[in-house]
Amino acid sequence: MGLIQTLLGEGYRAYQDKKSPAGASAAANSASATGNAGKPSVGSAAIDGLQRSEDSSRSAVPGRYLRVTLQQAGADIAPETFAIQNLLRQKLSEHGIPGNTPMALERHEDGKFALVGPLPDALKTRIADEFNQSSELKQVFVKLSTHTPTFEYLRNNLRLQSAYGSENPVFSSLLSEQSSHNSLPDITTRLDQLRRLQSQDANAQPVPQASASDTGLHTELAGEQALRQRFAVSINA
Repeated sequence: MGLIQTLLGEGYRAYQDKKSPAGASAAANSASATGNAGKPSVGSAAIDGLQRSEDSSRSAVPGRYLRVTLQQAGADIAPETFAIQNLLRQKLSEHGIPGNTPMALERHEDGKFALVGPLPDALKTRIADEFNQSSELKQVFVKLSTHTPTFEYLRNNLRLQSAYGSENPVFSSLLSEQSSHNSLPDITTRLDQLRRLQSQDANAQPVPQASASDTGLHTELAGEQALRQRFAVSINA
């Protein structure tokens, strides 16, 4: 087993410990003792966001929105996000870099990892080269870069729906009447299918003028695709 795979495994175990009643209690006591109760720990804002109970069932508008929640969706990516964040912190510690140093891991179009942050270029290259040797890290990152933008799309729509009480027909069409079919991978798959259909329509016989619904669909899909392209896992941001 490679070192990166071992560190990822430690991250998964740390996440499970954090989720356990004892881990949650210890975290709460630590936050209270340091005067940081209610605040996310350094570098863990993304994870805390995934687990925050922003539940769509509190919305005033009934319908399929009630059959998907952020807690349900976030559970599909929270362990992997935490594991990579833990890996980045381990690398800071390994090289004697202050633990509060901001750092992000991204992956370029050629499939190669790159680090972003105020570290020496030689060190960033060295760590990135090590990451590029790990097929396990690549698999985890691909999963996150595929599904995390869907989570952001989901979170934004649920917030807007809750705030303004109006239903987004494009988003609503992506949700199943059965909550068991509204996992994050399910919604990602439907988004991809919708994107392919739109692409096929765009290559078909052109129409004189796009309708408002067509324009809205294009804007939403383009926004979600842009999130995928600039996806990164960061700490201390």
